[in-house]
Amino acid sequence: MSEITKKQKVEQEVVVGTKCDICGKKSDEAEPDGWHETYHGHEDWGGDSIDSMEYFDVCSPKCYIKLLNKSVKELGRRRTGYIGDMSIHFAVRLLEHFKART
Repeated sequence: MSEITKKQKVEQEVVVGTKCDICGKKSDEAEPDGWHETYHGHEDWGGDSIDSMEYFDVCSPKCYIKLLNKSVKELGRRRTGYIGDMSIHFAVRLLEHFKART
């Protein structure tokens, strides 16, 4: 069997920087030092659990706390919610601890 071939150019999308999903700060690095990548979602029964996964880049502890607050509001009623490797229930307690100290 003889193959028929042709040459063609292929465009490829490459990461040229990162943007904080909370404050919008930009970095020209793909994985900036001092930044944190995390995710949240839930494992409740049903087809939407895989769709619940969201990934975030945050540039500072302040932005991470804002993300925790946002995630708790979105996932707080979910029995199996999580943020990174933290259960939603632990995240609620962590935020309560920070609020009590300020």
